[in-house]
Amino acid sequence: MSVNRRLSILILITASLLTACGTMEPQRKSDTTEGSRLFDLYCTACHGDDGKGGVGIPLALSDFLNSASDEYIYKTIRLGRPGRVMPPFNELTDQQVNSIVAHIRSWGWSASPEYSAEPIAGNAQRGRQYYAKHCAYCHGLNGEGGRGTGVTFSRPRSDPILAPALNNAGFLAAASDQMIKAILIKGRSGTPMRSFKEKGLSERDINDIVHYIRTFETQVSKVDKNRHEKQRTIIKVSQFPLDETLDRLKTAIKRKGYQIIREHSLDAGLTEPGTENTRQWIVYFANFRFINESLTRDPRMGLFLPGRITLVEKGGKVSVLAANPVIYKELFSNNALIELSETMQHFYLAVIGEATSS
Repeated sequence: MSVNRRLSILILITASLLTACGTMEPQRKSDTTEGSRLFDLYCTACHGDDGKGGVGIPLALSDFLNSASDEYIYKTIRLGRPGRVMPPFNELTDQQVNSIVAHIRSWGWSASPEYSAEPIAGNAQRGRQYYAKHCAYCHGLNGEGGRGTGVTFSRPRSDPILAPALNNAGFLAAASDQMIKAILIKGRSGTPMRSFKEKGLSERDINDIVHYIRTFETQVSKVDKNRHEKQRTIIKVSQFPLDETLDRLKTAIKRKGYQIIREHSLDAGLTEPGTENTRQWIVYFANFRFINESLTRDPRMGLFLPGRITLVEKGGKVSVLAANPVIYKELFSNNALIELSETMQHFYLAVIGEATSS
């Protein structure tokens, strides 16, 4: 058999295998579709380009797609999860949101499930007891969700996905009673969420849990947007020369239990070696226990950690400045960062204060 003949046969066999394999997975829309383009632009950073999750939850799970209606996904994109990682995408048109929903739906085998809008009646007191026994361990005693985000570093290693917040205004507005009930009855394979029928609960018991979860709507706490001062940066003018201010700053940082990681001129690496402006300096520092705690709350905090403070001498005046950590919570729409960002703010104010005044 000639080489060309063998090559032709190999190509035909390969093509046949690829065709056969292609029938084993649901057809996906082309990467050139509008939904795919918009998903890449707005969603992949958190949910991954293949929908398998990251900071955000995995969307390509078959049981998620089999239980989440198109309406639920649409409302989730529109409303987000206030106080959590997921922001609302108000800038998108209805057509754009629908395109993203269609792209997400293309990952699944089935069409969107349909749910009645009829509310479920039940006994909230009984539901509360069942919730405490069967739901609170993962979703939190008050429906606040698991600690951390998505399927990233911040989740417990034993869990393939973080339990979402059930007391979130965005979730409660997007999920119908009937959808919540269907999830409780069937569970979600690939996650710790087991079927409550298999746990031995009756339909009445499940109705009571759904009714109790719906009572979270009256318990959702609204974040006081005026709680934090809105100053985006912390700036102090030093009473001392640059070198003395720098020494005082490093001493203050170490006194607070932080380590100096590195320090250099602000333009280091951006200009020719030996020509850096030594009157502009930046100091990096860290408390690794605090870094771990911060990343556990939200991995995107890695963008701002380790900490950094800049010193600039201009016109004989030395300014010490840093980004105000209280902006992190607002920037990431994650209430779990409130305490951490305030702790960081107090730290920055303290060490900058010690560095700039006697």
